[in-house]
Amino acid sequence: MYHIAICNDEEEQREQVKRMLLALSVKTGIDFEVTLFQAGEQMIEHFEIKDEPFHIL
Repeated sequence: MYHIAICNDEEEQREQVKRMLLALSVKTGIDFEVTLFQAGEQMIEHFEIKDEPFHIL
């Protein structure tokens, strides 16, 4: 499973990338766990609190 972070201030863009990754997951059989962030500060806070790495940012 790949852990992927998507950071974009536009909600529609975040959701579009998430949909593309889910479609790719179905086609390839590779599992993705997608976490969405509205701002870089939220992503940094995630790292400070959870200390969980992402495979792809």
